[in-house]
Formats: sequence, structure tokens, C-alpha cells
Amino acid sequence: MIIGPSIAMVLSLQSVDQGVVAVRPEDPQTWTLEYPVIIRPLVREYYNCLQSGVKIIDGKSDFESQHRADIPRCAKRGEELLADAKMIIARSKRPGQASDAELENVFETLRQIHIERGRDIDEQFAMRLKDSARYQDPQVGETASQNAETPTAVSVGH
Repeated sequence: MIIGPSIAMVLSLQSVDQGVVAVRPEDPQTWTLEYPVIIRPLVREYYNCLQSGVKIIDGKSDFESQHRADIPRCAKRGEELLADAKMIIARSKRPGQASDAELENVFETLRQIHIERGRDIDEQFAMRLKDSARYQDPQVGETASQNAETPTAVSVGH
């Protein structure tokens, strides 16, 4: 299977931690997100909030800004879920498994990954526009039609 220049999202559900990795092949940047499995439902709920925003496709390359707009929309819910995560960790059998700062970093990293996805969509959109313009160039069509009129010899081996 060939994967295009989009962000590859790999979810690995392990018995202890869940890792989320976003990779940009042309600009190798990797985001790794690890957290205690006990807070997985809270992390998923916050991530679902970020992804649930309405995206408008109107021929403009503004997906990064639309993804950024999801951050304030989910801010209150993110704060509530972060507070719940801190409480769950504090009450768990292993309260030292993640510090408050580490939990805050989990939610911040989710926001950064979300924005990076919007940026990647913008880059793909711009690349497709560039390719589309190239194929709509009349000279490209003329070259193709000229080549179609030129006889071509093909050698086939037996």
C-alpha cells in the first residue's frame, strides 16, 4: 500500500500506554503521545471534541486556521477533562504514574497534532492546485496531442 504525503496516524493500544504518532514524510516531524491507560477515555473524548468541528471546503487553503478554531471551542471541555485526569491519577493505585505537568503536556500535544493536521491538509490542497494548473496549461495538451500523432515503434521480445 502506498501512503501519500499526508500525516500518518498510528494508534497503538497497549496494555499500559497508548501512543499517538503523526509523521510528516517531507518534513520528518514525529509527535509521540504516551499516557496512562486509565485516562484513555478522557483523552479520546478531548480528541473527539477537537475533531468534531465543522470544516468548510470552499476552495481556499485555510484548514490550519479552521483546526486552530477548534482549540478555543473545546477549551472548557479540555480543562474539565484534564482536571478529571489529574483526579483519576491521584486516586489510582499508582498515583505517581503521571505528574500534573505530564498530563497537561498530553492535552497540549493533542492540540499541536490537531493543528499540524490542518497544516498538512493545506499543503496537500496547495499541491493539488499546482498540479491541476499544470494539467490545464494549453501547452501541456498540445504536447500530448503532438506525441499522439507521432508514430512510435515498440519492440517486443519473444
